[in-house]
Amino acid sequence: MSGKKGIGMFSLNKKPAGTFIVEYCGEVVTQKECMRRLGYDYIGEKHKYLMVLTRDLVVDATRKGNYARFINHSCEPNCEVDIANMFL
Repeated sequence: MSGKKGIGMFSLNKKPAGTFIVEYCGEVVTQKECMRRLGYDYIGEKHKYLMVLTRDLVVDATRKGNYARFINHSCEPNCEVDIANMFL
């Protein structure tokens, strides 16, 4: 646990800038579907893991994501996203 924010991950060693860490996995959904889930499906859930890909698409890792969802959910993030391939 990372304080009051929930589950978080920390590296045991320093990573050079630009190092690939992990692929972020989840369901690719439309912005409209994301808003529906937030309004109905996820009510009462303390943590939600959503990453905006484009103006219209979001990766929802809340229920079907991998451990990458716990990385960089921080008030001081230090990783960046590189969208290399996107399969729908």
